Amino acid sequence: MELGTPKVYIKDVSELEGEAFAKAYKAMTPERRAKIDRLKSEGDRKRSLGAGMLIEEIKSDFGISARVFEDKNGKPDFKGGGYHISISHSGDYAIAAVSHDIIGCDIEKLNRNNRQLISIARKHYSEAEKKLLGLCEPLGEGDEAETEALAKNETVTETCDETETKVGTGNQAEAKAGAKEEEILRIWVKKEAIAHLSGEGLKGLKGFDSCDEETYEFYYPEAPDGYFIAVVTYKEK
Repeated sequence: MELGTPKVYIKDVSELEGEAFAKAYKAMTPERRAKIDRLKSEGDRKRSLGAGMLIEEIKSDFGISARVFEDKNGKPDFKGGGYHISISHSGDYAIAAVSHDIIGCDIEKLNRNNRQLISIARKHYSEAEKKLLGLCEPLGEGDEAETEALAKNETVTETCDETETKVGTGNQAEAKAGAKEEEILRIWVKKEAIAHLSGEGLKGLKGFDSCDEETYEFYYPEAPDGYFIAVVTYKEK
């Protein structure tokens, strides 16, 4: 199979029940089975098995004989062969992205709590990302203002010049809050994809800027309903 732009594989792990799980588990490498066995929750075991299945599918499609190894930070890749992979999972899905270039990917379910996401954005997003979202650094009582506004079906829009409180009722306020949550989460997915690309993991999250168009090339494959996927490579210079 020819490979131009990065290719993304998606597996619905909710199908891995009973006999289907046992059959797929048996076909995994010893390393993947050991990884699955270390996991405690059924969901985590399914997602890990799904990731393993996608790896084997990629190897078959591209004739890759090399096994997958993980570096000291847990970043997976093939041992040679001219191909690179990245793996992510969330909810009922596992994904794997393959490319001739070093690659990172992430998938997330769009269902996180709005207040938590705004707090994450303030602490971990770059200035360019916060500007894109219309957020600025909290000035002492910022978090309390968000909480109070959300409790009253209001939405708080912050810029670096002023804070506006816009009152909405019912579905209108809920739609505005949901739109902001989705914007924040989409940037989070892009940042996690960069973290997977770099191999540094989440420890370097604040230093990754998804608005840096000179460094990163993003791709947005079609995702299952309620999910968002981002794939990233380093841009050629």
